[in-house]
Amino acid sequence: MRALPKEPCFCHNVPTGMCYSTTEDVSSDTSFCAISDADCPSTYAFLPAYELNKRTNPPRICRLCEAADLGNYKLHETVVESGGCYSTEGFGRASFARCAMESTDCCTECGEMFKSSAQLRAAGQIPCPAEEISGGRCLSGLDQVECTNRAESCEMPVKFSYDESCSLHSDLKNTMGSEPTHFPRCSEIWSTGGDYRKYRCVWDKSECDVGPEEYNVVQKPVSWFDGCSCEHVVTGACRSDDGEYYCAVSRDGCEIPDTYITSLKTAEVGLDCRLCQPKRVLEPPTLFPTTEAHGKVINDRNNRSNVDEDESGSKFAIELILIGSIGGSFLLSVVGTYFYYRNQKDAVE
Repeated sequence: MRALPKEPCFCHNVPTGMCYSTTEDVSSDTSFCAISDADCPSTYAFLPAYELNKRTNPPRICRLCEAADLGNYKLHETVVESGGCYSTEGFGRASFARCAMESTDCCTECGEMFKSSAQLRAAGQIPCPAEEISGGRCLSGLDQVECTNRAESCEMPVKFSYDESCSLHSDLKNTMGSEPTHFPRCSEIWSTGGDYRKYRCVWDKSECDVGPEEYNVVQKPVSWFDGCSCEHVVTGACRSDDGEYYCAVSRDGCEIPDTYITSLKTAEVGLDCRLCQPKRVLEPPTLFPTTEAHGKVINDRNNRSNVDEDESGSKFAIELILIGSIGGSFLLSVVGTYFYYRNQKDAVE
């Protein structure tokens, strides 16, 4: 059985190594943060993160990103966490099998039982973040997108296929996971005076307000529609007997007998539940000089790269000229030989 996941690691928790000068005393001015020894120039050595962190007074603290360097990046206050499927193994002891968003994800015929995210937390266990859960693919030619959360989100639900490469965040088969997983939406009904451009990204049809809103399956973004990715999906919440709330995608994500309220009602109890946190795109830290010496290293490396490209281009051009010259000479030789023997034959006749 798979072990329960630990608390997630964010980029500002990840230590990196350091390049330091081998010709000068090690200090903050003669070192810079780096990911590997490939970042260090010839006069610098690399100190791995483990050894750097063991030092009592390291010349610098190196992390993959700054915790406070968020810019316009803003986290949602509350997001959904998964529950889990548990199987019973001898003497009635329940053991964790896998993360699950809803009780319907568990195999009741196999003897599995569902525990909500609140139950996992109460037991001192860490639920999975929603983006680590798998969805599936819409395989009909009528569907505009592939990865989504469930069959009902497709134009043709019967053509939906569960696929672990479709996480709730993105299509992992796509390069670098750059293609997001898409979700359905509830939009105002145009025929009854609503504005179809006003919509809410949701988990399923049950989140729509019957009457003012209509359900729309997954679609690609268009000029007025930004698309529905994991971070945009609003969800409901479960209310326990003691009045506490926890976010969930549906009533099937609640512990029995907790009460589910839809995403239309969460604002009334001071909640704004979302399916996922927005993803932050990071640049490699070595692109940002940490010292004047580091800046010089980067500039020198970029200059060398440009020179190498120019030299490669020049060498390639020269090779083309040489190949062309050799080929041309060979062709002229063949033609000359042909006419020489042709003339000799005519002279004999």
